[in-house]
Amino acid sequence: MPALAAACSQDRAFTPPNTVPPRTYPVDLPTPAPSFQRGINLGNRLDAPNEGDWGPVLEESDFPFIAARGFDHVRLPVRFSAHASAEYPYAVDADFILRVDWAIEQALSAGLSVVLDLHHYEELFTDPAAHQSRLIGIWEQLADHYVGFPSALAFEVVNEPQQNLDAQRYDALLDIVLPRIRALHPDRLIVIDSPDLGYALSLPDLEPRMDPNLVVAVHIYTPTLFTFQGSTVAGSGYDTTGILFPGPPAVPIEPAPEASTEDWARDWIAEYNSLPAEENPSGPAALNPLFEAMDAFMASTSVPIYLGEWGAGDGADPESRAHYTRAIRRAAESRGIGWCIWEDGNAYTLFDSERGEWTTPVVDALFDDVP
Repeated sequence: MPALAAACSQDRAFTPPNTVPPRTYPVDLPTPAPSFQRGINLGNRLDAPNEGDWGPVLEESDFPFIAARGFDHVRLPVRFSAHASAEYPYAVDADFILRVDWAIEQALSAGLSVVLDLHHYEELFTDPAAHQSRLIGIWEQLADHYVGFPSALAFEVVNEPQQNLDAQRYDALLDIVLPRIRALHPDRLIVIDSPDLGYALSLPDLEPRMDPNLVVAVHIYTPTLFTFQGSTVAGSGYDTTGILFPGPPAVPIEPAPEASTEDWARDWIAEYNSLPAEENPSGPAALNPLFEAMDAFMASTSVPIYLGEWGAGDGADPESRAHYTRAIRRAAESRGIGWCIWEDGNAYTLFDSERGEWTTPVVDALFDDVP
C-alpha cells in the first residue's frame, strides 16, 4: 500500500549495535556444499518465547542424528522478535544470538545446510506499520553478523505472513528488506513465503522478483481436519479423531462434540464419510490443486518453490501419517521441489536423538524409495 511504502522509505540507515558484532565462521569447522532438498524443521525450540518454554530444547546430538538418517538440511525457526529491543536500533540480545550461532555451527559441522527462519513475529502481523522498521533492523543485524558464513546457510525473511500483513503490505516490506540483505549477501539463498500463511493458492498474489538466488516457500497442512485432528490448540472444530488418509473410512465416523457445532467441520466429515477415494477430501483430491498452483507459478515466473513446512500431527494414526507423508513427498520430488517436514517435539514428533529413536513408519515414508 502507498502508506506503507512511504513509511518504509523513511527508515533510517541502520548502524549495527556493538552487542551483536560480526561473527567469523570458525575455520576448523567444515563448510558443506549447500543442499536444500530433504529437510526437517526444529520447531518449538528457538521459536518458543524462550527456549524450553514449550518443552523441547536443541541438543548437540540432534544434528549428527538427523544427518545420519539422510536429511541434508534443517530449518531453524527462531523468534528473534522476543530477543530484540523494542526501540531503535532494535538490538538483538548477544547471548541469544550466540545460541543461534551454536545451532547453525552444529548443523554445518554435521554436514547439514540451514534455513535460518525468522518465526512467530506476531506483532508484525497485527500492526505491520508499527513493526516494519524493527523487522528491517533485526535483519540488518543478522545480515551483518553472518557475513562470511558458508553458502549452506540460507535466510528466510518472515515465516507465514498473515493477518494485517497481507500480500500488498508484505510485498512492500520485501521491497525494503531484500535489498538490504542483498547488499551484504549478493549470492546467498533467500527464502520468502507465499502470502496467507504460505498458502500455495495465494502464490499469484506475490509479486515475482528477478533474483536467481530467491525461492518461494509454501506450507501444506491440507486437509487440516486430518493433520490437526485431536488438537487442543488448533481452534474450534478439530476435536474429531480417527480420520484416515486416504479416505473414505470403512466405517463412517461421527464428528466430536465441538466439530458437530461447526458447519464447515460437520460438512467436511460428511463428505469424508461418503465420497469415493478420487473425490474424498482426505486424499489426493485435496492436495492436487496445491501442487497445480505451484506448477503454474514456477512455469510463469521461473522462480523455484520450496516446501518449507508440512506434515500430519501425532493425533493421526501412524499408517495414515505415513501415507500422507509419502504422497506429499513424492509430489514434491517429482517436480524438483525441496522439502522440509515439520517437527516440533510436541504435536509433530519425529525423533528423539538422545534415545536414538525415529517415529516410524512416518520417517520411513520420507526415504523408502529414495536411492
